[in-house]
Amino acid sequence: MSVIERNEIIAKGYLKSMDPNAEVGGRAIGRNNYEVHINVAVKGDEDLKITYMHFNTIMDAQGVSIAWPKSLNI
Repeated sequence: MSVIERNEIIAKGYLKSMDPNAEVGGRAIGRNNYEVHINVAVKGDEDLKITYMHFNTIMDAQGVSIAWPKSLNI
């Protein structure tokens, strides 16, 4: 779900981990995030809430796992 428009789906993928110690980009995702894998970017220009390496938007992260706020997952 979008950070900006709470009811808007911005990507399709799957929940990879709920473990706060799981790492994305060399950092633990923490208690407030899930590790999700983005299969398809629906709204590719949406900024990632937590950026790392060269991943700044949903489109950048298509095909990889990212940390995403628990409150925005469905």
